[in-house]
Amino acid sequence: MLKKNIFQKKQVIASVVLFFAASALITFGDYYTARKTVMEQAQTHAERVASFLSSILVATDEENYFTTYHLYEEHDHQIRDILRSFNIVNVKIFDVSGVILFSLESDVVGKMVMDNLSLESALGGVSRSHVANLGYLFRIYGAQADFPMMETYVPIKSNPEGKILGAYEVYQDYRPLGLYVRSETVRSSATHILLLVIFSFFIYRFGRLASRLLEEQHIAMIRNLEDRVNERTSELRLSESQVKSLLERTEEMYRKLKISDEYKKNFMSLIGHELRTPLTVIEGYLSLLADGTMKSEDEHGKAALATSMDEAKNLETTIENIIELSQLDEGIREVVTEEFDVQSLLEDAVMNLEDEVEKVGTMVSIDVEENISTFTSDRMKVHQIINQLLSNAIKFSGSNGNVLLSASDGTEGLILAVGDEGIGIPPEQLQNIFDRFYQVDISSTRSYEGSGLGLAIVKEITDVLGGKVWVESVEGSGSTFFVEIPGLE
Repeated sequence: MLKKNIFQKKQVIASVVLFFAASALITFGDYYTARKTVMEQAQTHAERVASFLSSILVATDEENYFTTYHLYEEHDHQIRDILRSFNIVNVKIFDVSGVILFSLESDVVGKMVMDNLSLESALGGVSRSHVANLGYLFRIYGAQADFPMMETYVPIKSNPEGKILGAYEVYQDYRPLGLYVRSETVRSSATHILLLVIFSFFIYRFGRLASRLLEEQHIAMIRNLEDRVNERTSELRLSESQVKSLLERTEEMYRKLKISDEYKKNFMSLIGHELRTPLTVIEGYLSLLADGTMKSEDEHGKAALATSMDEAKNLETTIENIIELSQLDEGIREVVTEEFDVQSLLEDAVMNLEDEVEKVGTMVSIDVEENISTFTSDRMKVHQIINQLLSNAIKFSGSNGNVLLSASDGTEGLILAVGDEGIGIPPEQLQNIFDRFYQVDISSTRSYEGSGLGLAIVKEITDVLGGKVWVESVEGSGSTFFVEIPGLE
């Protein structure tokens, strides 16, 4: 009991440490995202200022105008008006050699700037922004600044040739930008951490329930084994070899219980990953669309919406699988008998996964024996079976893979088969792949995504229809899953 309490305390401490670590990572990620957004917005604002300045300056005699600072005097008031209207602290105009042609700080006009990577980037045609804190400003300019600033370097280009004439250095007050970064970080972090707390709570409750059930099963099994041992001992004088054999069986059962518990833990980890990942992607893109960083009409916005739709579909599939198993556990096994066309059913299944087929790049073929036309069973449940097996085959076949969906006569009914050219299954694991919570390779499953519930659902539905399911596989060469379903009256 003492060891158990110590172990539980260690678990609590580890959970608290992991929670705070996850919270710190979430906060850092939200801060980085908010800061990146502010940098992009500040750069966009600076480029607008540069565009207005260029409408005045680039229209003049470019060859002379961007070689001497004296010619800027006639536009001094216009430049200052533009800076005031855009709420800009200062602006410097450089020629292609790095000489300052204009600045509100007149004492720096005519000086050459050396070893400035941001300026070199702008003179190379690429805008660049960075935050200049008070220490940086003092070190670079030798004067005490009142507040940090956002410095953005923007290239000056001639029209229509696009020749680089020089560069602008636009100074923006970073205080309101920094305030936005902090407030957005607090808001996003609070939302994400709240979601993490809620998710952790449900995982904790489910884990406690699963552990309690497992412990009860374990105790019941041990008691059952003890009763059987006592009964056999009273009736027979067991030999040493018989006792040893019985102990080995006990250890094997205990090992299987531990493996089953491990599968459940892996299942919870996978479910957490499968739910968290699409939610994070959807929330991120919606945030970018909501704050105007992306527009739904442009190419990036459309791509973000398409990705969000895909992730929502993955989330829906995971939830539907969990609900399906839950209903089967609760005894909801109603069978609706109807006659349907087998060819049409297979074509509908392929069409239902058309987006997935195009995305992965897999070729799917259908082969139905000539003597098969219609079949009587529960069409929806048969469609579920085909959909699960076909989705797995497409996923594991990958790009340029081939998948064959076929229907043929069996000794006890209709045989449906789905064959792929994927990674295959190790021979020693073929007998376990239809078990719940079982994963052939957790790392492989994560690489290909998925909750690992599909084959368990296929087995359960096949049992409901009175059929059987089996698999033939060669590791590294692919697998073929067979389902034989008897006809219903």
